[in-house]
Amino acid sequence: DRPLEYCHVGLQVERQGGAVVVMGVVEGSPAARAGITPGDEVVALDGTSAQALDLIALTRRMEGRPGRRLTLVIRRNAVERTVRLVRRRLL
Repeated sequence: DRPLEYCHVGLQVERQGGAVVVMGVVEGSPAARAGITPGDEVVALDGTSAQALDLIALTRRMEGRPGRRLTLVIRRNAVERTVRLVRRRLL
């Protein structure tokens, strides 16, 4: 039972060699508006290392009630930045 499955920030991720890599970004989503693009690495989610979370747990932690915030640390070309996103219903 996942009542908030379609309420998230709009990222599709997969694990590549231990790293959590963005594979897709929903057009017009909070993630897209924040400038997150495929190929970016998710380093942390709400203060927890992405490597410490199994991929399903990480993905489900991105789901949640509309209007609730989450914080991601994203790495692109060895540069990390913190983005604060607000979940919203995407479907």
